[in-house]
Amino acid sequence: MSRRIVAAIVGGGLTLAACGGGAGTAKPFSHEPACAILADLAVQGEAAAHIDVADPDAFKTQLRDAVTSYVRAATSLRAAVPARLQDDVDRIIAAAQQHQFTHAQQARADLDAYARQECKTST
Repeated sequence: MSRRIVAAIVGGGLTLAACGGGAGTAKPFSHEPACAILADLAVQGEAAAHIDVADPDAFKTQLRDAVTSYVRAATSLRAAVPARLQDDVDRIIAAAQQHQFTHAQQARADLDAYARQECKTST
């Protein structure tokens, strides 16, 4: 499993786009609580991109921990987004838990659009 896939599963692409496309450095300023959660997911995505794939046991542990952390944050995100996006968050959570990374990426399109509109960045 490549680092790109690991980053995708924990929301790297979703949250980087959501937070202005920066390398995890954009700080959202908005009254939307979802924006802070999306920023947190961006940081998690950046961290996941650096998981060492050379040691299979360490990789497995770090991937498990990354998925657990991502699901916890995404569950909070579900409560913070409009009702029309909650099913998308549910699909992303389910895909991440099942390591269906492509499905997680596909489910995020509407969340990306929401984030681009609602989460203004300071960069």
